[in-house]
Amino acid sequence: MSAPETAFRPPAPIPRSPIAALLASLLARDRDLLTLLPERAYRTGIERLGRSRRGIVLVNDPARVREVMVDRVDTFAKNDLFTGALAPLVGDGVFIAHGADWQRQRAMIEPGFEHLRAGRSFAPMRAATEAFVARLQDKAGAPVRLDAELSRLTADIIHRVIFSDPLDGSDAEALFADFARFQAEVANVRVMQLLLGRPFAPVEQPERARAAATAIRSRLSAMIEARRASGEEKGDLLGAALAARDGVGRQFSPSELVDQMAVFLLAGHETTASTLTWLFLILSQRPHLAADLRAEAERCMGERPAEFGALRQLTGMRAAIQETLRLYPPGAFLPRVALHDTRLGDLALRRGTMVLISPWIIHRHRELWRAPDDFMPERFGPDAPRPVAGSYLPFGVGPRGCIGGAFAMAEAQLVAATVLRRFDIVIDRAAAVRPAVHLTLRPRDPVTVRFMPRRPPDSVRNGQ
Repeated sequence: MSAPETAFRPPAPIPRSPIAALLASLLARDRDLLTLLPERAYRTGIERLGRSRRGIVLVNDPARVREVMVDRVDTFAKNDLFTGALAPLVGDGVFIAHGADWQRQRAMIEPGFEHLRAGRSFAPMRAATEAFVARLQDKAGAPVRLDAELSRLTADIIHRVIFSDPLDGSDAEALFADFARFQAEVANVRVMQLLLGRPFAPVEQPERARAAATAIRSRLSAMIEARRASGEEKGDLLGAALAARDGVGRQFSPSELVDQMAVFLLAGHETTASTLTWLFLILSQRPHLAADLRAEAERCMGERPAEFGALRQLTGMRAAIQETLRLYPPGAFLPRVALHDTRLGDLALRRGTMVLISPWIIHRHRELWRAPDDFMPERFGPDAPRPVAGSYLPFGVGPRGCIGGAFAMAEAQLVAATVLRRFDIVIDRAAAVRPAVHLTLRPRDPVTVRFMPRRPPDSVRNGQ
């Protein structure tokens, strides 16, 4: 075990005073919500947040979070601003559908979730990761953009799980480029719309985001129809969706199939790419921890290609990833909307009120966590006490929670352990990085990294 390191606070905004937060919101000079949050938000249980046309209620209390996201999902739907941002891409797919339509789609796609089980998907994960490592070796420590490289890797993994093919060739590369363009252009949070907009009003997206979504859907439609026409059964997620039937024997329509595949492609790579970006950023600044995790990976995995069973032995790596997910949950905000007049605790809510549940805030809440802004992976060690019930929700909670949480954890463990065995991670300006809410929680600006190849052990160099 390496020498202990001092307390470490990774990049995060300093919470504002209430007056400063109010002025910043009114001026809306900084469009990112993280910088607008008042310090009080990290201490309260449930209360109205500022003044807005629609009304916003912040919910941090774990019992009330469960009420909204588990017990009363028919009353509190995914928020219209959130679904409006994604609708051009995913249509009315399972990710944003509600009520009976969601139940039908969820039941139909359920067999496809088998392909997201970590054991079943491990082979394509490993193949894509080895291809990623080979690309980095070829670049020999040249500076690259961290989030872009990791997005391509995780997109390759989910592409193999859905279509049984790697993310190469002109069509697949064009699909990935369109996804990157959509993620860069989509405006899922507009501060002035949040403050002044009417509930359930149409959400206009930038033309370039709409164009990227149209291009993605067109490419997916062509890929799906080519598979359907071939009659080939590859035993993958697309095959499961093509075979799906609802309770009266209906298949997904062509448009619905595009909806579902767009959901899986988007959610299936954005979450883990975000997590790995922050993990590698932290490890670049914590050399002793990186050394410990490298030693663990070498002890459990050796120099051979990784095996699925070895992931269970990577307890230190798992704890580091869980703590990264605490500080940087991919879905920093999980907004809901009241579909009719109702009550939540002592508060009366009008129809259209936004109920703001934020893993970013809950994971840093002063009453739920000790030293909440510090990176302390020992919180999730084998002998550590469990977090307060309901205080840790990196993948959401309830029936609308992320079904790929175990997939994402296995993916992150495999990629991180493989990369650490082969490379040192060098980021020169890590202290200048700032988080911002895009589709997921990402660095506000591009982060340049150098993956410096490590010399293999003597036994490997000598062929032993």
